[in-house]
Amino acid sequence: FSLDSIIPAISITVPINLSNWSTTTVDVNYTVGDTNLGYCWYTNSSGLFNYSLTCGNNVTGEWDEGENNVTIYANDTFGNLNWSAISFNVDSLAPVVTINNPTATTYTVNNYVVNITLNEEGYCEYSLNYGLINSTLTNWGNLSFNSTVSSVSNADYVLSSYCNDTLGNNNYTTNVSFTV
Repeated sequence: FSLDSIIPAISITVPINLSNWSTTTVDVNYTVGDTNLGYCWYTNSSGLFNYSLTCGNNVTGEWDEGENNVTIYANDTFGNLNWSAISFNVDSLAPVVTINNPTATTYTVNNYVVNITLNEEGYCEYSLNYGLINSTLTNWGNLSFNSTVSSVSNADYVLSSYCNDTLGNNNYTTNVSFTV
């Protein structure tokens, strides 16, 4: 009769704990080892369900937007248990862009304010008339971006925003037409 009091060695290697991903498809890679390795399983963020694994096979699949927590367990045939846990963030969605100013109207003065806001931290620039004039904006906390434009010629304009969030998800689809 033999005894084993050594817990299985287990370590999650990818993703790195507290990392950020711009895709919902994230493979969770781990290493596990034990002379008498028996069973492996994992649980996701909810912790409500356990999912069986063939020991050494990585966890593949789709993960939820936001924070995800994964714990992988290994049990040997003598009942010794060990686990490894990580947390990672998924943000695969483009930021929501709102052009607050200028509005779709006619301005009777030769200046206007540009104000663009995001629903999450990021960065914005803008162009007039489809790239003929490109401009940067003053960044207010990575959520609001402003500029005052002076000495504007009387004409019709299209202001297009070019924004991305901190993980590089782009939103280049928002624009407004106005007249000075």
